[in-house]
Amino acid sequence: MCTSTKRLLSSSKDTLHFKLCDCVDDRLVGILKYDLSTNCLSLIDMPLADDVILMAMEDDSLGFAHVVGLILNLWSRHMGSDGVASWTQRTVININNILHIRNPKKRLRLIGSVKGTDIIFVTTDLGIYKINLKSLQWEREKFQAFIPYMSFYNSQASNVAEECSTRTGSRAISSVNYRIWGCMAMKIS
Repeated sequence: MCTSTKRLLSSSKDTLHFKLCDCVDDRLVGILKYDLSTNCLSLIDMPLADDVILMAMEDDSLGFAHVVGLILNLWSRHMGSDGVASWTQRTVININNILHIRNPKKRLRLIGSVKGTDIIFVTTDLGIYKINLKSLQWEREKFQAFIPYMSFYNSQASNVAEECSTRTGSRAISSVNYRIWGCMAMKIS
């Protein structure tokens, strides 16, 4: 099976989470978890294979959102007392009660979230909307495209480069920029 990590969509604590999709039919296979402190990869199963956006929840746990019709479902993953992690559906929101969509047969798509907030972005045939999941307030955005974006800095990688440059005397190694670019929330107007 050919798989691809389509987007980096969520980071929590010392981990990064990527959606892992099948290259042939773009079906969600699971979530690839990368632990920055141990440099370990693991695969997390999903309770469903629909289109989802990954989110860091308010308690810094891994979560995801998905839409069925006009119903937004929020899920989170927590470790049980038995040491087994499981998914729990936390919230169900009828988007039509918030946005009053004129044509409910048109597809509503989730396109991103903002880490550290309760903000998600959805697109409809009328445009792109920002929705606050706590207050259920919405705002229509004044841009035509949304590019999920995120950056982070791994200080451990930088320290390794500095250590290496000290031992080898190589300035080239110490001047390398150790930033890794992915996706989260940036807008273009």
